Amino acid sequence: MNLKKVLSILLVAVMLLTVIPFTAFAAETTVTWTASEINGIYIGVCDGYASEYGNSFNGITVNGSGNDLSWMGTNIRIGDGTLTFTSSGDNISSIVISAHGILMMNDPTGGWSLSNDYSKFSWSGTPAKSVTLSDDAFLHIDDISQIEFTLASAASYTVTWQDEDGRTLETDTDVAEGTTPTYDGATPTKATDEKYMYFFSGWSPEVTAVTGDITYTAQFDKQVVGLYLLKGDVVDKDETIRFPLVTRGNEFSGHVLKVYLDGELVKSVEVQGASSIEPDRYYTTTQKCIVSQFSKGSTWPTVYNTIYLTSLHTVTWQNEDGTVLETDTDVEAGTIPTYDGATPTKPDDAQYTYTFAGWTPEVTAVTGEATYTATFTAVPVVNYVAEANGVKYESFDEALRAISTVNAKGQFLANGTV
Repeated sequence: MNLKKVLSILLVAVMLLTVIPFTAFAAETTVTWTASEINGIYIGVCDGYASEYGNSFNGITVNGSGNDLSWMGTNIRIGDGTLTFTSSGDNISSIVISAHGILMMNDPTGGWSLSNDYSKFSWSGTPAKSVTLSDDAFLHIDDISQIEFTLASAASYTVTWQDEDGRTLETDTDVAEGTTPTYDGATPTKATDEKYMYFFSGWSPEVTAVTGDITYTAQFDKQVVGLYLLKGDVVDKDETIRFPLVTRGNEFSGHVLKVYLDGELVKSVEVQGASSIEPDRYYTTTQKCIVSQFSKGSTWPTVYNTIYLTSLHTVTWQNEDGTVLETDTDVEAGTIPTYDGATPTKPDDAQYTYTFAGWTPEVTAVTGEATYTATFTAVPVVNYVAEANGVKYESFDEALRAISTVNAKGQFLANGTV
Protein backbone atom coordinates (compact mmCIF):
# COMPACT_ATOMS: atom_id res chain seq x y z
CA MET A 1 0.00 0.00 0.00
CA ASN A 2 1.52 3.33 -1.02
CA LEU A 3 1.74 6.41 1.22
CA LYS A 4 -0.89 8.30 -0.75
CA LYS A 5 -3.48 5.58 -0.14
CA VAL A 6 -2.64 5.40 3.60
CA LEU A 7 -3.09 9.15 3.96
CA SER A 8 -6.44 8.95 2.17
CA ILE A 9 -7.68 6.26 4.55
CA LEU A 10 -6.58 8.29 7.59
CA LEU A 11 -8.30 11.38 6.23
CA VAL A 12 -11.59 9.50 5.78
CA ALA A 13 -11.32 8.13 9.32
CA VAL A 14 -10.78 11.61 10.77
CA MET A 15 -13.79 12.95 8.85
CA LEU A 16 -16.01 10.17 10.12
CA LEU A 17 -14.97 10.79 13.71
CA THR A 18 -15.69 14.47 13.22
CA VAL A 19 -19.21 14.19 11.79
CA ILE A 20 -20.55 11.08 13.55
CA PRO A 21 -21.65 11.88 17.15
CA PHE A 22 -21.20 9.21 19.75
CA THR A 23 -21.63 8.87 23.52
CA ALA A 24 -18.65 7.53 25.42
CA PHE A 25 -19.20 5.51 28.58
CA ALA A 26 -16.60 4.76 31.19
CA ALA A 27 -15.59 1.18 32.02
CA GLU A 28 -18.49 -0.96 33.14
CA THR A 29 -18.85 -2.05 36.74
CA THR A 30 -20.67 -5.02 38.24
CA VAL A 31 -23.00 -5.11 41.24
CA THR A 32 -24.07 -8.49 42.63
CA TRP A 33 -26.98 -9.30 44.94
CA THR A 34 -26.04 -12.44 46.86
CA ALA A 35 -28.42 -15.18 48.01
CA SER A 36 -28.29 -13.93 51.60
CA GLU A 37 -29.29 -10.41 50.51
CA ILE A 38 -32.01 -11.69 48.19
CA ASN A 39 -33.41 -13.86 50.96
CA GLY A 40 -34.34 -10.67 52.87
CA ILE A 41 -36.49 -9.21 50.09
CA TYR A 42 -40.26 -9.11 50.49
CA ILE A 43 -42.58 -7.57 47.87
CA GLY A 44 -46.28 -8.32 47.98
CA VAL A 45 -48.65 -6.78 45.44
CA CYS A 46 -52.39 -7.40 45.46
CA ASP A 47 -55.06 -5.35 43.65
CA GLY A 48 -52.72 -2.42 43.13
CA TYR A 49 -51.49 -2.27 46.75
CA ALA A 50 -47.79 -2.96 47.31
CA SER A 51 -45.99 -3.87 50.54
CA GLU A 52 -42.19 -3.87 50.32
CA TYR A 53 -39.07 -4.10 52.45
CA GLY A 54 -35.46 -5.21 52.13
CA ASN A 55 -35.57 -4.40 48.41
CA SER A 56 -32.51 -2.16 47.98
CA PHE A 57 -28.81 -3.11 47.89
CA ASN A 58 -25.64 -1.47 46.59
CA GLY A 59 -27.42 1.46 44.92
CA ILE A 60 -30.07 -0.62 43.13
CA THR A 61 -33.72 -0.88 44.18
CA VAL A 62 -36.52 -3.17 42.98
CA ASN A 63 -40.21 -2.20 43.29
CA GLY A 64 -43.41 -4.01 42.42
CA SER A 65 -46.76 -2.86 41.03
CA GLY A 66 -49.92 -4.44 39.60
CA ASN A 67 -52.53 -6.82 41.00
CA ASP A 68 -50.87 -10.23 41.57
CA LEU A 69 -47.15 -10.37 42.31
CA SER A 70 -44.92 -11.65 45.09
CA TRP A 71 -41.20 -11.74 45.78
CA MET A 72 -40.55 -13.70 48.94
CA GLY A 73 -36.87 -14.23 49.57
CA THR A 74 -35.39 -16.32 46.77
CA ASN A 75 -38.71 -16.96 44.99
CA ILE A 76 -40.55 -14.70 42.52
CA ARG A 77 -44.12 -15.16 41.28
CA ILE A 78 -45.59 -12.79 38.67
CA GLY A 79 -49.19 -13.38 37.64
CA ASP A 80 -50.37 -9.85 36.91
CA GLY A 81 -47.76 -7.26 37.78
CA THR A 82 -44.48 -5.55 37.05
CA LEU A 83 -41.04 -5.48 38.68
CA THR A 84 -38.82 -2.42 38.10
CA PHE A 85 -35.07 -2.36 38.85
CA THR A 86 -33.73 1.18 39.33
CA SER A 87 -30.13 2.37 39.68
CA SER A 88 -29.39 5.34 41.93
CA GLY A 89 -26.50 6.52 39.82
CA ASP A 90 -25.05 4.55 36.92
CA ASN A 91 -27.00 3.15 34.00
CA ILE A 92 -28.01 -0.51 33.95
CA SER A 93 -26.76 -2.24 30.82
CA SER A 94 -27.55 -5.85 31.78
CA ILE A 95 -29.22 -7.99 34.46
CA VAL A 96 -28.70 -11.73 34.99
CA ILE A 97 -30.94 -13.61 37.46
CA SER A 98 -29.47 -17.04 38.31
CA ALA A 99 -31.86 -19.58 39.84
CA HIS A 100 -32.48 -23.32 40.35
CA GLY A 101 -35.53 -23.32 38.10
CA ILE A 102 -37.50 -20.85 35.95
CA LEU A 103 -41.01 -21.48 34.63
CA MET A 104 -42.60 -19.33 31.90
CA MET A 105 -45.94 -19.66 30.10
CA ASN A 106 -44.97 -17.45 27.13
CA ASP A 107 -41.82 -16.21 25.44
CA PRO A 108 -40.13 -13.34 27.32
CA THR A 109 -40.42 -9.77 25.98
CA GLY A 110 -38.88 -6.34 26.58
CA GLY A 111 -35.28 -7.45 26.03
CA TRP A 112 -35.46 -10.35 28.51
CA SER A 113 -34.34 -13.89 27.54
CA LEU A 114 -34.29 -17.33 29.14
CA SER A 115 -31.28 -19.63 28.92
CA ASN A 116 -31.67 -23.08 27.35
CA ASP A 117 -31.16 -24.83 30.68
CA TYR A 118 -33.84 -22.63 32.40
CA SER A 119 -31.31 -21.43 34.98
CA LYS A 120 -30.72 -17.83 33.91
CA PHE A 121 -33.17 -15.05 33.14
CA SER A 122 -31.34 -12.12 31.53
CA TRP A 123 -31.86 -8.62 30.19
CA SER A 124 -29.48 -6.47 28.10
CA GLY A 125 -29.92 -3.30 26.11
CA THR A 126 -29.13 0.41 25.86
CA PRO A 127 -27.98 1.61 29.30
CA ALA A 128 -31.00 2.81 31.26
CA LYS A 129 -31.62 4.05 34.76
CA SER A 130 -34.62 1.72 35.14
CA VAL A 131 -35.37 -1.71 33.66
CA THR A 132 -38.85 -3.29 33.83
CA LEU A 133 -39.84 -6.95 34.01
CA SER A 134 -43.55 -7.32 33.16
CA ASP A 135 -46.09 -10.13 33.48
CA ASP A 136 -46.06 -10.94 29.75
CA ALA A 137 -44.46 -14.33 30.42
CA PHE A 138 -46.40 -15.41 33.57
CA LEU A 139 -43.12 -15.98 35.39
CA HIS A 140 -42.06 -18.23 38.29
CA ILE A 141 -38.41 -18.08 39.47
CA ASP A 142 -37.38 -20.52 42.23
CA ASP A 143 -34.30 -20.62 44.47
CA ILE A 144 -32.46 -17.52 43.22
CA SER A 145 -28.74 -17.85 43.90
CA GLN A 146 -27.69 -14.34 42.78
CA ILE A 147 -28.61 -11.35 40.62
CA GLU A 148 -25.81 -9.64 38.73
CA PHE A 149 -26.16 -6.08 37.41
CA THR A 150 -23.75 -4.57 34.88
CA LEU A 151 -23.57 -0.77 35.12
CA ALA A 152 -22.16 1.71 32.61
CA SER A 153 -21.07 5.09 33.93
CA ALA A 154 -23.01 7.96 32.40
CA ALA A 155 -21.49 10.02 29.61
CA SER A 156 -19.75 13.28 30.48
CA TYR A 157 -19.88 16.58 28.65
CA THR A 158 -18.33 20.06 28.58
CA VAL A 159 -20.21 23.10 29.88
CA THR A 160 -18.99 26.55 28.83
CA TRP A 161 -20.00 29.77 30.56
CA GLN A 162 -19.46 32.95 28.55
CA ASP A 163 -20.00 36.68 28.84
CA GLU A 164 -22.46 38.53 26.63
CA ASP A 165 -19.66 39.41 24.22
CA GLY A 166 -18.65 35.74 23.85
CA ARG A 167 -15.66 35.86 26.18
CA THR A 168 -15.26 32.56 28.06
CA LEU A 169 -15.68 32.95 31.82
CA GLU A 170 -15.45 29.31 32.90
CA THR A 171 -15.22 25.87 31.31
CA ASP A 172 -16.42 22.77 33.20
CA THR A 173 -15.27 19.47 31.70
CA ASP A 174 -16.37 15.92 32.50
CA VAL A 175 -19.80 17.01 33.75
CA ALA A 176 -21.81 13.81 34.18
CA GLU A 177 -24.95 13.41 32.13
CA GLY A 178 -28.09 14.19 34.12
CA THR A 179 -26.38 16.52 36.63
CA THR A 180 -27.13 20.25 36.80
CA PRO A 181 -23.98 22.34 36.25
CA THR A 182 -23.02 25.31 38.43
CA TYR A 183 -21.06 28.46 37.64
CA ASP A 184 -18.35 29.09 40.24
CA GLY A 185 -16.66 32.22 38.88
CA ALA A 186 -17.05 35.91 39.61
CA THR A 187 -20.44 37.48 38.85
CA PRO A 188 -20.50 38.57 35.19
CA THR A 189 -20.48 42.31 34.55
CA LYS A 190 -21.26 44.67 31.70
CA ALA A 191 -19.92 48.22 31.50
CA THR A 192 -22.31 51.15 31.97
CA ASP A 193 -22.92 53.13 28.81
CA GLU A 194 -24.10 56.72 28.43
CA LYS A 195 -27.75 55.87 29.11
CA TYR A 196 -27.90 52.55 30.98
CA MET A 197 -26.18 50.59 33.70
CA TYR A 198 -26.38 46.79 33.62
CA PHE A 199 -26.92 44.12 36.26
CA PHE A 200 -26.44 40.37 35.85
CA SER A 201 -29.83 38.58 35.71
CA GLY A 202 -29.01 34.96 34.84
CA TRP A 203 -28.07 32.65 31.97
CA SER A 204 -29.44 31.82 28.55
CA PRO A 205 -30.62 29.20 27.94
CA GLU A 206 -31.96 28.32 31.38
CA VAL A 207 -29.56 26.06 33.27
CA THR A 208 -30.87 22.47 33.31
CA ALA A 209 -29.54 18.94 33.68
CA VAL A 210 -26.77 18.15 31.18
CA THR A 211 -27.64 16.08 28.11
CA GLY A 212 -24.74 17.18 25.88
CA ASP A 213 -22.08 19.84 25.39
CA ILE A 214 -23.65 23.26 26.03
CA THR A 215 -22.75 26.94 26.29
CA TYR A 216 -24.50 29.35 28.66
CA THR A 217 -24.40 33.11 27.99
CA ALA A 218 -24.70 35.77 30.70
CA GLN A 219 -27.82 37.96 30.58
CA PHE A 220 -28.21 41.47 31.97
CA ASP A 221 -31.05 43.74 33.04
CA LYS A 222 -30.58 47.35 31.99
CA GLN A 223 -31.54 50.21 34.26
CA VAL A 224 -31.91 53.88 33.45
CA VAL A 225 -28.99 56.07 34.49
CA GLY A 226 -30.50 59.05 36.28
CA LEU A 227 -28.35 61.65 34.56
CA TYR A 228 -30.18 60.90 31.30
CA LEU A 229 -33.70 60.57 32.73
CA LEU A 230 -35.77 63.45 31.32
CA LYS A 231 -39.21 64.88 31.94
CA GLY A 232 -41.84 62.69 30.30
CA ASP A 233 -39.76 59.49 30.39
CA VAL A 234 -41.73 56.46 31.54
CA VAL A 235 -40.24 54.33 34.32
CA ASP A 236 -41.73 50.84 34.01
CA LYS A 237 -42.70 48.51 36.85
CA ASP A 238 -39.72 47.42 38.99
CA GLU A 239 -37.31 49.50 36.90
CA THR A 240 -34.63 51.02 39.07
CA ILE A 241 -33.90 54.74 38.98
CA ARG A 242 -30.25 54.65 39.97
CA PHE A 243 -29.02 58.11 40.83
CA PRO A 244 -28.95 60.33 43.95
CA LEU A 245 -32.25 61.82 45.10
CA VAL A 246 -32.71 64.86 47.33
CA THR A 247 -34.50 64.58 50.66
CA ARG A 248 -37.28 66.88 49.49
CA GLY A 249 -39.80 67.06 46.69
CA ASN A 250 -40.46 63.37 46.18
CA GLU A 251 -44.18 63.34 45.42
CA PHE A 252 -44.77 59.62 45.73
CA SER A 253 -47.07 59.29 48.72
CA GLY A 254 -48.20 55.82 49.71
CA HIS A 255 -45.85 53.89 47.45
CA VAL A 256 -42.91 51.73 48.46
CA LEU A 257 -39.47 52.58 47.13
CA LYS A 258 -36.70 49.98 47.33
CA VAL A 259 -33.37 51.37 48.40
CA TYR A 260 -30.27 50.12 46.53
CA LEU A 261 -26.57 50.67 47.12
CA ASP A 262 -24.15 49.53 44.41
CA GLY A 263 -26.90 47.42 42.90
CA GLU A 264 -27.69 45.58 46.15
CA LEU A 265 -31.00 45.98 47.97
CA VAL A 266 -30.40 47.84 51.23
CA LYS A 267 -33.94 48.37 52.50
CA SER A 268 -37.46 49.35 51.50
CA VAL A 269 -39.03 52.67 52.43
CA GLU A 270 -42.72 53.56 52.32
CA VAL A 271 -42.84 57.20 51.30
CA GLN A 272 -45.63 59.24 52.87
CA GLY A 273 -45.79 62.76 51.47
CA ALA A 274 -42.40 64.39 51.85
CA SER A 275 -40.85 61.70 54.02
CA SER A 276 -37.06 61.92 54.20
CA ILE A 277 -35.22 59.75 51.67
CA GLU A 278 -31.53 59.25 52.19
CA PRO A 279 -29.14 60.83 49.68
CA ASP A 280 -26.59 58.67 47.88
CA ARG A 281 -29.02 55.78 47.64
CA TYR A 282 -30.72 54.30 44.62
CA TYR A 283 -34.47 53.94 44.37
CA THR A 284 -36.75 51.79 42.28
CA THR A 285 -40.48 52.25 41.81
CA THR A 286 -42.80 49.31 42.41
CA GLN A 287 -45.17 50.37 39.66
CA LYS A 288 -45.12 52.32 36.41
CA CYS A 289 -44.47 56.06 36.85
CA ILE A 290 -43.83 59.10 34.74
CA VAL A 291 -41.20 61.73 35.42
CA SER A 292 -43.11 64.99 35.78
CA GLN A 293 -40.10 67.13 36.67
CA PHE A 294 -36.34 66.64 36.59
CA SER A 295 -33.53 69.08 37.25
CA LYS A 296 -29.77 68.61 37.60
CA GLY A 297 -27.41 70.43 39.89
CA SER A 298 -24.57 72.49 38.42
CA THR A 299 -21.83 70.40 40.01
CA TRP A 300 -23.10 66.90 39.27
CA PRO A 301 -23.14 64.72 41.26
CA THR A 302 -22.10 66.76 44.30
CA VAL A 303 -25.39 68.68 44.18
CA TYR A 304 -28.21 66.19 44.40
CA ASN A 305 -30.88 66.06 41.75
CA THR A 306 -34.57 66.71 42.26
CA ILE A 307 -37.06 64.31 40.68
CA TYR A 308 -40.84 64.28 40.89
CA LEU A 309 -42.55 60.99 40.13
CA THR A 310 -46.23 60.67 39.31
CA SER A 311 -47.70 57.19 39.11
CA LEU A 312 -49.32 55.95 35.90
CA HIS A 313 -52.42 53.79 35.88
CA THR A 314 -54.83 51.96 33.58
CA VAL A 315 -58.44 53.12 33.16
CA THR A 316 -60.97 50.69 31.66
CA TRP A 317 -64.32 51.71 30.17
CA GLN A 318 -66.89 48.94 29.84
CA ASN A 319 -70.51 48.52 28.78
CA GLU A 320 -73.23 47.46 31.20
CA ASP A 321 -72.77 43.81 30.17
CA GLY A 322 -69.03 43.90 30.91
CA THR A 323 -67.86 44.31 27.31
CA VAL A 324 -64.67 46.41 27.27
CA LEU A 325 -65.21 49.53 25.15
CA GLU A 326 -61.87 51.27 25.68
CA THR A 327 -58.68 50.81 27.70
CA ASP A 328 -56.51 53.83 28.50
CA THR A 329 -53.01 52.93 29.72
CA ASP A 330 -50.39 55.16 31.34
CA VAL A 331 -52.93 57.68 32.61
CA GLU A 332 -51.12 60.09 34.89
CA ALA A 333 -52.31 60.27 38.49
CA GLY A 334 -54.28 63.45 39.25
CA THR A 335 -55.72 63.80 35.74
CA ILE A 336 -59.37 63.18 34.87
CA PRO A 337 -59.66 60.40 32.27
CA THR A 338 -61.84 60.79 29.18
CA TYR A 339 -63.73 58.23 27.12
CA ASP A 340 -63.06 58.70 23.41
CA GLY A 341 -65.03 55.84 21.86
CA ALA A 342 -68.50 55.56 20.34
CA THR A 343 -71.44 56.33 22.64
CA PRO A 344 -72.37 53.13 24.53
CA THR A 345 -75.67 51.51 23.57
CA LYS A 346 -78.08 48.98 25.02
CA PRO A 347 -80.64 47.04 22.92
CA ASP A 348 -84.29 48.06 23.35
CA ASP A 349 -86.78 45.51 24.65
CA ALA A 350 -90.57 45.18 24.50
CA GLN A 351 -91.12 47.55 27.41
CA TYR A 352 -88.32 50.12 27.22
CA THR A 353 -85.87 51.90 25.02
CA TYR A 354 -82.51 52.86 26.53
CA THR A 355 -80.40 55.97 26.26
CA PHE A 356 -76.84 56.39 27.57
CA ALA A 357 -76.87 58.25 30.90
CA GLY A 358 -73.21 58.31 31.99
CA TRP A 359 -70.68 56.25 33.97
CA THR A 360 -70.56 54.55 37.32
CA PRO A 361 -68.76 55.30 39.51
CA GLU A 362 -68.56 59.00 38.80
CA VAL A 363 -65.47 59.87 36.74
CA THR A 364 -62.88 61.54 38.98
CA ALA A 365 -59.15 62.26 39.01
CA VAL A 366 -57.02 59.11 38.73
CA THR A 367 -55.54 57.74 41.94
CA GLY A 368 -55.10 54.11 40.87
CA GLU A 369 -56.44 51.45 38.52
CA ALA A 370 -60.09 52.24 37.69
CA THR A 371 -63.00 50.70 35.79
CA TYR A 372 -66.02 52.72 34.68
CA THR A 373 -69.28 51.07 33.61
CA ALA A 374 -71.86 52.62 31.27
CA THR A 375 -75.33 53.34 32.71
CA PHE A 376 -78.59 53.84 30.81
CA THR A 377 -81.95 55.58 31.27
CA ALA A 378 -84.96 53.35 30.54
CA VAL A 379 -87.75 55.08 28.54
CA PRO A 380 -91.13 53.23 28.51
CA VAL A 381 -92.30 52.11 25.07
CA VAL A 382 -95.54 53.92 23.90
CA ASN A 383 -97.87 51.97 21.61
CA TYR A 384 -99.68 54.30 19.17
CA VAL A 385 -103.00 53.09 17.66
CA ALA A 386 -103.96 56.04 15.46
CA GLU A 387 -102.47 58.92 13.52
CA ALA A 388 -104.29 62.16 12.64
CA ASN A 389 -102.84 64.77 10.36
CA GLY A 390 -99.37 63.22 10.79
CA VAL A 391 -99.53 63.07 14.62
CA LYS A 392 -99.54 59.71 16.48
CA TYR A 393 -102.02 59.04 19.30
CA GLU A 394 -102.33 56.30 21.88
CA SER A 395 -106.14 55.95 21.37
CA PHE A 396 -108.58 56.39 18.49
CA ASP A 397 -110.72 58.86 20.50
CA GLU A 398 -107.74 61.16 21.04
CA ALA A 399 -107.04 61.17 17.31
CA LEU A 400 -110.73 61.88 16.49
CA ARG A 401 -110.90 64.78 18.91
CA ALA A 402 -107.76 66.27 17.42
CA ILE A 403 -109.35 66.62 13.98
CA SER A 404 -112.93 67.47 15.03
CA THR A 405 -114.95 70.57 16.01
CA VAL A 406 -117.82 70.63 18.47
CA ASN A 407 -121.22 72.13 17.33
CA ALA A 408 -123.77 73.84 19.50
CA LYS A 409 -125.25 70.50 20.42
CA GLY A 410 -121.89 69.16 21.68
CA GLN A 411 -121.44 66.89 18.71
CA PHE A 412 -117.98 66.24 17.13
CA LEU A 413 -117.73 67.15 13.49
CA ALA A 414 -114.64 65.66 11.78
CA ASN A 415 -112.74 68.08 9.57
CA GLY A 416 -109.74 65.94 8.95
CA THR A 417 -108.70 62.33 8.37
CA VAL A 418 -107.82 59.61 10.79
